[in-house]
Amino acid sequence: MRKLGQLILLLFSCCLFLGWNNVKAADFSIDSYHVNIDILADGSANVNRTLTYDFDGEAHGLLYQQAVRDQAQSLTDSKVFINNQPVTLNANQANNTYTLTREGNLYKFKVYHPVDSDQLKITYKYHLNQVVKNYADTAELNWKIIGSNWDQDLANVKITINLLELLVRNN
Repeated sequence: MRKLGQLILLLFSCCLFLGWNNVKAADFSIDSYHVNIDILADGSANVNRTLTYDFDGEAHGLLYQQAVRDQAQSLTDSKVFINNQPVTLNANQANNTYTLTREGNLYKFKVYHPVDSDQLKITYKYHLNQVVKNYADTAELNWKIIGSNWDQDLANVKITINLLELLVRNN
């Protein structure tokens, strides 16, 4: 019994020193993060968000999350582009496809594309409702455009907000 215990301890120690054959995420940096937002008269927004990733290793995709305020706020008309080429919305997880799911107050884009030590530009385009709350005499934009919980530092960040189709009210 003692020899069995020693053998198990030896095997466990070998596993610790040699390591398990784990799959790990590729190292990457985000070299630029540009967002262009067109605010419409109804308080909704068309969002064009482009991130440039620099990979140091292999990966088969990326995850981007868009937070929304509550269940009433929704994301529609999604499109994804990799290096300016359109990607298909499809749940099969094949190369050059993406999925979009909602979990509570998060929309999750999963983009499937193989990359190995390369730069990759991904553009997310979509429509968000209820971004601006309109009042009779003013309007309120209360939105964390970049959001939080980024695993990587962001570099070269540029946010442009365009106020389109403004309504002029005559009293």
